Amino acid sequence: MKKIRDINILMSLSVYVCAIGLVVITQTEGISYGYEIKGFEKTLESIINFSAIIIGFYTAMYGVL
Repeated sequence: MKKIRDINILMSLSVYVCAIGLVVITQTEGISYGYEIKGFEKTLESIINFSAIIIGFYTAMYGVL
């Protein structure tokens, strides 16, 4: 049982290590991205629209409750 718990802890830590590594690489210009990327504006619009739908859904759900 302890071995399974250790594996779970190791897996969750590896996710954080990968995320931190990605942030560091991005900040040091290893991966160049910015608003100049083709389709970036449409992606941002989609994210905003999706967020508005989710907020509206939760608002309606809490209104029913």
